[in-house]
Amino acid sequence: MKTIEMKYIAMICLLSLTGCTADKIFNEPDLSGVLPEIRFHTSVGTRVGGTENLTEGAHVRIYPYLQKTGITTPAIIPKDYTVSSTTLTPSGTDDAAKAMVLPSGTFRFYAVSTNSTTEEVPAFNTTATNGTPILGNAVGEGGTTTASALKNGVDYLHVMTEKAIQFGTATTDIPLQFAHKGTQVQLTIIFGGNVGAADASAAENFALADVYVQQTDPANSYMRLNSGEIRFSNTTAGSPLACNTSADGKLTDNTNMAKMNVVRQDNYATNSLTPATQVATYNMLPLKGADGGSTQKLWVQVTVKKIKIGTELHDTHTYTGKLDASAGWKPGESNRYTLTLSGSEITFSGVTVESWVAGGSGGEVGDVSDN
Repeated sequence: MKTIEMKYIAMICLLSLTGCTADKIFNEPDLSGVLPEIRFHTSVGTRVGGTENLTEGAHVRIYPYLQKTGITTPAIIPKDYTVSSTTLTPSGTDDAAKAMVLPSGTFRFYAVSTNSTTEEVPAFNTTATNGTPILGNAVGEGGTTTASALKNGVDYLHVMTEKAIQFGTATTDIPLQFAHKGTQVQLTIIFGGNVGAADASAAENFALADVYVQQTDPANSYMRLNSGEIRFSNTTAGSPLACNTSADGKLTDNTNMAKMNVVRQDNYATNSLTPATQVATYNMLPLKGADGGSTQKLWVQVTVKKIKIGTELHDTHTYTGKLDASAGWKPGESNRYTLTLSGSEITFSGVTVESWVAGGSGGEVGDVSDN
């Protein structure tokens, strides 16, 4: 599974000798050793090495649990951080802005992120047994998120690592590799054949398409702090959220569909009438596969503006089709489809799953219509 690597450096501070002023709030402090000051720094991951960085300014929350019999809560109040270049900076002011301080001992660090500057990390019930968050089976149970449901459109990340913090050690290097806990769908839009723009200037500045995809129903979804697993009641994936269709089974609008994030690739050929390739991406909650060997196809709608088909220029042109998701869209998978616009037809190549991890969805998209 593709992961996001962050390294945490634990710096030991002899409080009695240095007068360190870091936050010392403990639920049940274990003062059998010296209290080290934990400072967090990130390392630069690369796609070549199988890792990538978190989004600059992304929210992260860390839950440290002392590994000891009878421990039922985190060692300290869980701390919020933001990603700043290669460093995690404590969020807030006053005590919240101080470094984390922990006693000597063995700890498990559970970290959760939304990989976003605007989406806050969800709150958890932090109940544990002997220093390990319990495995609740519903929203708000022990060890699960307390909100009514998780959201589509969020890149939920999670990691747990265990480390012994020892007296007399100058630094302790704690590597953390976050894993994607949701799923992703990506659609690459290629302009081919007799489809293009009115002229070279229009092609170079071609507007981004509006792309919508059918999404997972978030009802009853929650995350476990222990494993980061996203669940729906007592299952590990959700059903598709129903779309509006006509009596003859055609998509009527994009109600309940998710608008995908679209970017333009840097592959426009100077003076060409063919616009650059566009890529639409959306993160969502895991989607269950079809039951009993049957098929499952999800709607996709693509609207392009100022597109010239043959000799005719259209202000807008909308295509609808279905993405084969019979195998489901699993956690950590980026399910990638390619859409080629040619004349009044569109064709979808077989899907590949990459970037995060290879998965099982595939095949061509069927039931394509030109609106």
